[in-house]
Amino acid sequence: MKKTGIIAAAVVIVLAAGALGWLYFAGWLDRDKPAIRLDSDITAIGKKKDISIAFSDERSGLSGLKVEIVQDNKPRLLAQESFPSRSTRQKVLRLTVEPLLLQLNNGPAVVRITAGDASLFKNETVISEQVRIDMMPPQVYVMSPVNYINQGGAGFIPYRTSKPAALTGVFVDDRFYPGYNIVIGGQPTSVATFAVGTGASASTKIVIFARDSAGNEARTSMPFTIKPKKFRADKVNLSETFLQKIMPEFQGSIPQLQGENAGGGLRLCQHHAAGGKLKNHSIRLPQVRQ
Repeated sequence: MKKTGIIAAAVVIVLAAGALGWLYFAGWLDRDKPAIRLDSDITAIGKKKDISIAFSDERSGLSGLKVEIVQDNKPRLLAQESFPSRSTRQKVLRLTVEPLLLQLNNGPAVVRITAGDASLFKNETVISEQVRIDMMPPQVYVMSPVNYINQGGAGFIPYRTSKPAALTGVFVDDRFYPGYNIVIGGQPTSVATFAVGTGASASTKIVIFARDSAGNEARTSMPFTIKPKKFRADKVNLSETFLQKIMPEFQGSIPQLQGENAGGGLRLCQHHAAGGKLKNHSIRLPQVRQ
């Protein structure tokens, strides 16, 4: 009987050790907490803010997650998800925060992010990010009400914003020229230099742009007057002999011209150039002695 008891006890110990080993390696005895990582700074939230959050638990898997924003002790649920199986090791959550829809006010708030794992210990990670709700766009004050700009020339404009700007500059139509911060008269000031095309006119749009750290944007039209300017233009007549001489250079650079004579090749060049198909080709003309 004594020997049988010893054997039974050994079997029990072996089975218990095996069960504990299986529970450990299967992640059921995981004591590590899930990881939470934000992909960007969320210290300031404007009228609309996109947030991406990465959750992970490589051993036991994720059991659930929750994201909420709290202001005046009132939580607003942004996202919540549960995972019935233990197979979810990673999850990337992308959400959009719109304070007006959430009935939030300008001022401090807290973004609270929670993640739990699927182990027997139900490990949980909670992080709280202090944020500032700011839905007021910056105001732009132009310091130079009169601005004369030559066609094909450059412009310079100083201006101030009602709050620090994370990004500022000038748009000339769709082209952006960044601004720079300096101090004028003891006050922080932004300045920007920009260029206008040779075809600039009163219909050209020149707009001062500012964006604050919360993502709020402001655009203010800049007062300006375009001064017309005459540009020199030269016209060169090319002889048939000259075209025959340079045609091999063109044909070597542009496959479409192979097999064309001088006149046809020139017309093909004009046709493709008008359609923008040859704008990426770089053609080197041979030097001609005068």
